[in-house]
Amino acid sequence: MLGIGEGPEAGSVRALMRCSRLFSDDVRVKGVHAMLTAEQYREAEFGYSLAESKRGFKIHATVYALVMTGLIVLNSLLIAYTDVNFPWVFFPLVGWGIGLTFHYIYGYRRAEIPIRERQHAVEAYAERTKELV
Repeated sequence: MLGIGEGPEAGSVRALMRCSRLFSDDVRVKGVHAMLTAEQYREAEFGYSLAESKRGFKIHATVYALVMTGLIVLNSLLIAYTDVNFPWVFFPLVGWGIGLTFHYIYGYRRAEIPIRERQHAVEAYAERTKELV
C-alpha cells in the first residue's frame, strides 16, 4: 500500500516543488509560500515534461546498450562454440536501433514541440470551458 508522497505522482509533485523553489524569491512572504502564478506553473510543467522526455530516452538507450551487448556476446559464443555460423545479432541491433533513433529525434531533440503544443491545447480547452460556464 502506498502512503502519501509515494507512487508515480510523487515524482511530479517533487519536481514541481523543486521548480517552485526556483521562483521562491517572487512568491515568499515572511516564510509563507504563496501559490505559483500561471506562468510559473506553465514553465515548471514544461521543464518537468522536457526532463521526463529526456530521461525516458536515456533509459531506453541504456537498456539498448545492455541488451545489445548481451546479444553480441551470446551470438559470438554461439558462433565460436557451436555449429551456428549466422550473425543473427544484426537484426535486433538494426531494428531496435531504428526505434531508438526515432526516440532520440522525437523524444530528445524535438521534445519541446509536442510539449508546447499540448500546453496550447490545454489553454485553448480551458478558454472554451470558461466561456461555457
